[in-house]
Amino acid sequence: LVEDSEPDAILNYRRRLLEEVVKMGAGHKKDIHWTKLTKIFHPRSTYSIQHNFNDLIKGGRDSEPIDNSAEFQERVAAALAKVERLAQLPEHLQAKFFVRIAYKEQLKDYYISLVTPQSRSAPSESESEDSSSP
Repeated sequence: LVEDSEPDAILNYRRRLLEEVVKMGAGHKKDIHWTKLTKIFHPRSTYSIQHNFNDLIKGGRDSEPIDNSAEFQERVAAALAKVERLAQLPEHLQAKFFVRIAYKEQLKDYYISLVTPQSRSAPSESESEDSSSP
């Protein structure tokens, strides 16, 4: 449930994530220090960060596996360039790239309501009469 809902915040997180990977000089996903990224992007989990990163460098629906470190670094650079392009767009155009935000917010609110203790009201008279009868 640690998910940003504003396009600016999402793009900032993505930019910072990709920049951190570039700083590490990673040539493969195995070269990335995931625990370091988890500390930087706390409270996000390692799994969440890995999932976000994989989504960012994926080359589309028909994406081929990455064969070498040069291709890995090209994909990271291309993902970073895309994030930068999106960040330059006006807000109303950015929103088109984040259409599921409202849905995710509703889901988040729903799940929070399930785990948040609520004061229970006393049963109504009709309920207590029904349950006390033999």
